This record gives sequence, C-alpha cells and structure tokens, in this order.
Amino acid sequence: MSRETRDSWLVLAACAALGFAVYANSRGVPFYLDDLRNFIDTPRARLRDLSPGSLWRAAFDSPLWTRPVANLSFALNYYVHRESVAGF
Repeated sequence: MSRETRDSWLVLAACAALGFAVYANSRGVPFYLDDLRNFIDTPRARLRDLSPGSLWRAAFDSPLWTRPVANLSFALNYYVHRESVAGF
C-alpha cells in the first residue's frame, strides 16, 4: 500500500471517528423543533411498505413538497427505525 493510500485511509478513519464523537450524545434525546412536524405528525412520512406509490407520496405529498429528497430520506429512516431518534 502506498503512503498516499494509507494517509487517505487515515484521514477517512479520523473523519468517521470525529463524526461519531460529535453525534454520540444525541442517541438518547427526543425530537426537537420541526422534527415532530416533519417525522411524527406527517402521515406520509410514516412508511409502512416500500411500494412505488408509498415512496412517491412520502417524497411529494407532504407539507414540504419542495424537498422530495429530504422527505423520502425522512420516510425511509422512519421505515427502518420508527420513532427512534438514534436512527435519524
């Protein structure tokens, strides 16, 4: 392995460790500010299945219809982790 490759992996590992350290204390906190509106109170963000229609509605049929990628991301996080903040 070349020195540049090793250094790149070290930088990547350091960034991952820093990111984990920064967010480690957020695993047990409740949702705040607009989280309730975006995740909990929006029925379309609560995916029950991964059908194309459900994914489309999650992306475009929400209060924030101008942010389909974010809406879909929130819905997929909910599908996997339900109301657990750690998953988000």
